[in-house]
Amino acid sequence: MPLKQLYEPANPHAIEWDHSYSKEGTEEKLLRMLNLLSISPAQVAAIEIETRGQAQNNMWSKHCEVRITASKCHTICHLRSSNQEIYACQFLSQQKFTPRSTNY
Repeated sequence: MPLKQLYEPANPHAIEWDHSYSKEGTEEKLLRMLNLLSISPAQVAAIEIETRGQAQNNMWSKHCEVRITASKCHTICHLRSSNQEIYACQFLSQQKFTPRSTNY
């Protein structure tokens, strides 16, 4: 019998919801580290200026990687159970997606 069948799979939700050993949870820590909890009006203006040009601008891509954009939200809302795991892997690895319809 393979060794991995002797143990139950790990529960990834337990890391966040089981016990809190620090003042803030892991989710808040990550969001704060990525500067996603609060952005000042000055930061908004700076981001807007440095991300002009969208797809031709590397900073635009960098800022979009950590945010759920409208197109990502639409895709997430319309996932089927058969492709949820595949899209989750793509979403986490941040592979650039270029559909065939836009390649010309």
